[in-house]
Amino acid sequence: MANKRPFHVWLANPQELKYNWSELCKEVAGHFVHVTRETDDYDSVIVRSTMTKPVLHANELLVYVLAAKLHSVVDDGFGPGGGPGGYTAFQRSGSHLTASEAYMHPVGEEVRLKPRELAIVIFHEAMHNILQEGDELHRRGGMAADAEHMNFDTVKHRKADDRDLARALSRMAPQWLDGWLYAKPIKKVDLNSDDPLGGL
Repeated sequence: MANKRPFHVWLANPQELKYNWSELCKEVAGHFVHVTRETDDYDSVIVRSTMTKPVLHANELLVYVLAAKLHSVVDDGFGPGGGPGGYTAFQRSGSHLTASEAYMHPVGEEVRLKPRELAIVIFHEAMHNILQEGDELHRRGGMAADAEHMNFDTVKHRKADDRDLARALSRMAPQWLDGWLYAKPIKKVDLNSDDPLGGL
């Protein structure tokens, strides 16, 4: 049996948003523990936030975390799409890159998500990313359900989904790292302020 290793998740913060990143990383790691316990390849999860483009190795995951949908980098890089809470897009040819993003302020919501809630959105987008599934993912329910049918207070992991994710970790698509080129600068966005989007 091969030596186990940590699974790495990067939370990209190209807008340099102020937030409780340490708590968010902890919450995201808690979700991925459900997945890594189903595989012989990984024995732990390391989640980091970064304001600069990281050097990713094979089978590492990156999710952009943005203030709101209007700041989407995946829209600019892949074309418009996605839902109120996030967007994952795929290149079906060429480099076969995959890009995921999640929003602190989902469409139609005035209040920013708490780390526990945002971590669920991030994990949902990660499911799209790792499993390479578009809207068909939502039929699985649970953590895979679309935003309109997900209750942050009651949603739970489903073992079948975690097992599917575990099997897919070793064949993940390469991650798209050009989001920094499209990031819309906001003057040091403070998500604790009364006007976190700077009047936008």
